[in-house]
Amino acid sequence: MKNLLISLLLIFCLSNCNKNAFTEHEVEKVWVPAEEQLETYQTLLTAHQSGWEFIMERPNDHGVYYGLINFKNENEIDFLVDYAIRYTKYQPGKINFAVHNGSPSFSFPKYSPFANFIDHAGGLDSLYTFNKIVNDTLFLDGNGVGVKLKLYKCPPEKNQALRNNSMAKNKDDLFKIFSMKRFFFYLNKGGQSFDIALDTLRKEFVINYGTNEDFKAFTSKYYFDQDGIVLQKPFSDSGVEFRKLKPQSQSEFTAIFDEGITITNEPKPKRYNLKIVSDFKGHDAHFGWGSYAGLSTRDQLDIANMRAINEVEFFSIFPTFIIEDEPPVIHGLAAFIMKSGDIALGMDRQLTKFTDDGRVYFERYIVEEHPSSEEINAAKAKITPYFYNERGFYIIGDNNGLYLVDARDGLTWAHFRSLTRMPQ
Repeated sequence: MKNLLISLLLIFCLSNCNKNAFTEHEVEKVWVPAEEQLETYQTLLTAHQSGWEFIMERPNDHGVYYGLINFKNENEIDFLVDYAIRYTKYQPGKINFAVHNGSPSFSFPKYSPFANFIDHAGGLDSLYTFNKIVNDTLFLDGNGVGVKLKLYKCPPEKNQALRNNSMAKNKDDLFKIFSMKRFFFYLNKGGQSFDIALDTLRKEFVINYGTNEDFKAFTSKYYFDQDGIVLQKPFSDSGVEFRKLKPQSQSEFTAIFDEGITITNEPKPKRYNLKIVSDFKGHDAHFGWGSYAGLSTRDQLDIANMRAINEVEFFSIFPTFIIEDEPPVIHGLAAFIMKSGDIALGMDRQLTKFTDDGRVYFERYIVEEHPSSEEINAAKAKITPYFYNERGFYIIGDNNGLYLVDARDGLTWAHFRSLTRMPQ
């Protein structure tokens, strides 16, 4: 009886089944072909009439570039970029949209104006692959070095300001500020002051903070936009934060910026790295420093006209050139080093001394006779009153060596590099 019931149930089930029992549904397409993605990106970029601001960042904070691109069609752009003067002006360029290695991409054709900028700047990519869109901001990856490219919509008023060459004007305004007469600059905000410097060669903004004993340095690449200078990384210390400086006005020793920021030109550093003293002394006797430009001011390089002397290679300072045993005296040497490697005759030997606050000053120990060369004698006569001034010099380190800055007023200085060979 049990088997009969099971058989009847099976017959009933089978009689209610047919070949159309399962309804067919089209599989939803979740993967968008690269060609369709490319068309979407291209349409988005060309549709925004006032163009796109962009930021190109090299890996590891090794450089940043800002600019504007107007995508006119699939092959033509107009652009400008914060680099050399020729690129800050709005100009036409070329672009190619294509699928590269299965991904939507665009590239700047070789020898086209934007590609020329890439070549001149160095370390940038010319081919970029679309990565993602976040809130109308497009992120792309460079295919090579790994440059990160960010595109975001430019408002019409900013577009007009950039096209009016405001970027170049902001650059000129800031360079004028850092052309004030004295060597040192403070950035002041919220009751705090920080030593700052602008390295235009490396395109770096340097901020010194902390204390003399716990000296710290913040360095960030920077770029100019339509109304100021922008740091690649924001600075924050002692409740003071900023990333952008928007200049308003400038007087002889003060520049005023938005958000209560001022930059002042000063005769001495706010903070002083005391560790630089041991660097200046060197690791042994005969360790020295050479300056190819000699003493300079903001307005005049090489005030002693040293570089005009054909046989002279550089001016040198050896803090501990000779150590005498009887009596025990350590003295240095200040000398012109000739291109032959010899020391010019008639140079002084000096005592190198240091103050408790880290300044170095020099006292004459042995005064040699005047050099036989009239040109060298004239250069020595110009340098001597600065070299033996009673206040001495602040020692300020940088990436390539150090500066000796006249501690009396901060108006005169010389840049030195460590010598790779000793004079004969």
